[in-house]
Amino acid sequence: LMEIFSEIRAQIETAIRTVQYFNAELRPYSSSPMGIVPSVERYLEEVPKWNGMHVAFHVTPKNISLDRARSDILFLIVQEGILNVIRHAQATQLRVLLKRTERGNIQLTIADDGKGISKDKISDTRSIGIIDMRERAAQLGGIFKIRSLEGNGTSIVVEFPEIRVCKF
Repeated sequence: LMEIFSEIRAQIETAIRTVQYFNAELRPYSSSPMGIVPSVERYLEEVPKWNGMHVAFHVTPKNISLDRARSDILFLIVQEGILNVIRHAQATQLRVLLKRTERGNIQLTIADDGKGISKDKISDTRSIGIIDMRERAAQLGGIFKIRSLEGNGTSIVVEFPEIRVCKF
């Protein structure tokens, strides 16, 4: 009887985390007026609550600032990248790095220690999340790359010029 109770309790806890996760995803898709860094920080604070994954976020330099339109686009890429990790990767570790490169570009890296993704899935026309991230990177005038080895995690990299008018 205790074993059944424990199993039911675990299922209820999973259901609660799932509802919290979807509730967070129904919020408006935009970054905070405070900027991209606080928006990503606040979003990443929720990830461990949804699935227990350990999250690390690093920003170099700390004063990265983008106009609101570019910040919103980058934030959507962050959301989609992390949702893909949660949905598919079976990861326990998530690292997000936002930095200004030596060439003056902005670079976002989202990396996990999950099961990886096959080359077929990366190029699959039904991989809507990947397509969306690639298109959003293009809106920023940048590039989108995925590096993955099945069983060894995945990293996505978006790099774009710091100053540029968005393409809509």
